[in-house]
Order: sequence, then C-alpha cells, then structure tokens
Amino acid sequence: MSTPRNRLGVDRALREAPEVEQAPHVNGHPTEDEVAAGFSGSTAERAVVYPNQAPRPPWGDGPHPLDNYIPHTPTITPIEFVVDDVLASGLAMLAGLAGVGKTEGIVSLMRYAAWFCRADDPMRPLLRRHIVYVCEDPAQVHRVLHAVRLALANDGVALSEAIINEWFHVVSAVAMPVEEVIQVARVWADKFTTTSNKRIDGLVYPAKPVVVIDTKSALFRMDDENANAENSRILSAVRTGMEGLPVLILAHLPKVELNRKNFDPFQLTPRGASSQLGDVQQALAFVFDTEDRETGARYLLLGKRRFETHIKELQFTRRTFSVESTDVLGNTKRITIACSDVVAHTAQTLSTVTTSSKLSGPSMEGVANQVWNLINSELAQGRRYSQNMLKPVASEAGIGRNELAAAVAMLIAEGRVAYWRRPDWRGANPADQNYLHPIGTTAPRDTWGEPVPPKTKAKR
Repeated sequence: MSTPRNRLGVDRALREAPEVEQAPHVNGHPTEDEVAAGFSGSTAERAVVYPNQAPRPPWGDGPHPLDNYIPHTPTITPIEFVVDDVLASGLAMLAGLAGVGKTEGIVSLMRYAAWFCRADDPMRPLLRRHIVYVCEDPAQVHRVLHAVRLALANDGVALSEAIINEWFHVVSAVAMPVEEVIQVARVWADKFTTTSNKRIDGLVYPAKPVVVIDTKSALFRMDDENANAENSRILSAVRTGMEGLPVLILAHLPKVELNRKNFDPFQLTPRGASSQLGDVQQALAFVFDTEDRETGARYLLLGKRRFETHIKELQFTRRTFSVESTDVLGNTKRITIACSDVVAHTAQTLSTVTTSSKLSGPSMEGVANQVWNLINSELAQGRRYSQNMLKPVASEAGIGRNELAAAVAMLIAEGRVAYWRRPDWRGANPADQNYLHPIGTTAPRDTWGEPVPPKTKAKR
C-alpha cells in the first residue's frame, strides 16, 4: 500500500485495513506536513500511513506488564528472611539517634546472618548469606568484627580471619547518584549469592547477599534530603534496581528523645523527608532502653512490616574487650573494642523479664549479665552450682537473694541458661539436684549430667 498523500487517501486506507484498530499505540503528535495532508496522528491512522515505522512499546512484543494475573493457590508462599522473624528480604530502613550505636549493633546482628555464631544459637537464621557492608568508617566495622571473634572464642567457637573475609565484605562508601550505585548490584549478586543452602529435596536455594548501607547520607548524593520527591526517587530506584538483593539502609532520627519506653511505630520518621517510610517495605528503630544513655540497654524495635511475628524486639547486650594496638606513630597501646550479643524477646519472655525487673530495679540487665559471668567462671573451674548453691558466691559479688532469683529467671527466659540434672541427683539436697548450665558451653563440661526432662519441675 502506498503512503496516502491527502485526507481521501487516509480514509480509503482505513476502510481497507480495519485490523489497524489493534495496532500498538504510538506516542507523539503529527508533523506540520502530516497536518497539511489532513493526517490527525491517531493510532489507527499512523499504523496505516507508516506501517513499517510504528515503534514497539517499552515492554516489547508480549502483553502489557499489568495484564498478568497471579492465581490463588492452597500453598502459602513462604517469607524469606535475613534474620528469621525479624528482618525480611526486601528494602528495609533502620533509624536511630546519633550515638546510639547503630554500626556496632547492626554489625553484631549481621554476623548472625553470616553464621558467625554457635550452631545452636537461637539467633542463627535458616539461610546463610554473604554480607556487603557499605559504610563511612570501615575501621570501625573491623573493630566490631574483631570483638566478635574474641566473644566467640570465649564461648568456645573459633572464627578465623579467612572466614570473616569470605563472608563479610566491607566497602568504603563513596557518595554518588543512585543511578550509579545500583549498577554494582549485578556484580554483588554474581559474586556473593550463596549456594550452600540446601532444600529438603536436595536442591540448592540461592540466597542473595544482604546489603547494608551505613548510612543513607554517606552513599546517596542528594541535593535536598528534606525533599519528598528526591527521597522517593532514590528509594524507588533502590527497590527496583538492586537485582532483588535484600537492602538495609541505616538512617538518622531527628533530635527527638525516642526510646524503648515511648516508642510509637507510627511516629517513626527518619531525618529528612516524611515520605521515606512509605517507600520501604519494613521499618525498624534502634533505641536506648530509657533516657539514661550511659546505663540503658539498647533495643531493635519492629515498626512497619508485611509479616506477622511472635518476636517483639531484639535486646543488645554489649561485650567489651581490652586489646593491644598501636597509635598512628607506631607506639603500642591498649584500646577497648566492643560487640553485642543479641537476644530476641517474645511476648512471653517480655512478661517474665518485666516481672523480674520489678523485683530488682532498673539495673536488672546488668545483674543478669553479672550472674551469667559468675556461672561461667565457676563452671570453667569445674564447679556446678544450683541457684541455692550460688547464693553465697553471688552475695560476695554484692547480689542479693531476690536479685539472684530475678536474674536467673531472666537468663532462663532469654534462653541463655537452663537447668541440668546432676548425675548423682538422687542423693543430693532437693534444692541442689539441678544445676544452672549456660547454653552452648563446650566439652568436657557439657557431658556432665543431662538436661532436666520437660515434665520435671526444676528445683530452685
């Protein structure tokens, strides 16, 4: 068919080719020459006038992306987690005040995702992943990882430098446009997707690496962090352009006194534009226990999320170590480094901890850690104590009977201590038949006695 040169030719072509009503839509307006020829530029006319020049739609030759319907089935799609029942795979944002210890806390949390923990640790997730940690201060991250090594060594778990470097990848942040940031996602996915997670049918489940961005302002170049449109554009680009990698973005909270006592998940707004929480799939807060920043414990609190969970919060307990280092001039000196042990609280454990705290005041967590250290140190010397037998030792450390009882209840509720039955329990004092056993301690002391049977009431 020749190209029509006037209105009559266009009308004739349309009559002869009714199928052009199904022609793909073409954007644009008619040129001046086309208008002069009586051509309006409609979809049907353009398809006839220029049958070989109609461009393809952005999605190609297939159906429209929204012409795709997902049927309901009896099978519930499982949720993929980075930290089981706490942090789902997707785009998440964690906000915390400056100085609350976000970096130390999140490095301590992400080490569980890399399985830098005991095999029976309750925090160890189902899937093992590589960690890509993009940060302002790589040296700080490595100090925390060094503390993790020392903490695990104290618990009888060896963590080598080679294993850390194999699974935990620290990257120095360079501020750049988000369009340039997302171009590295394919590299990370190709390099660090884990193939060691096996399904029950023997097939491999590929777990993509989790990317931690510490912090948003250090990596994404922005003209105005308070602009809703700019923040939404950046988060949208990350959500759609990161090759499906789980991403956790750390952000600062505005200068408000947010803590565990006054936390409101609906009022959680990172510094900058208020639209940010609407653009992520999950929101979390890292806060102090109370307004007292010196002695208050730290917690990760769950805000917006797309799944139900029995876990209400994560508690972070610091472990500090004095290590030998050098200053910038090469002089030897000792510095303090720290990491955190993480414990998940459910509604049940929170109830127990709350009751215990009422017995002994706001320093309950410190007392519990002190009792934990006492049990470990005595057990390391071959002395196994029931709560009754531990009373004089605790008294020498300044811990009263009520405080000891509350601390033991807290440790049991948190899964850090359990009652084990002595081999000679039948001839022992009824109050001493079961001793306090730290969970996860190593042989040979694990071989002495056995866990108290579930139906046996522990003697206290």
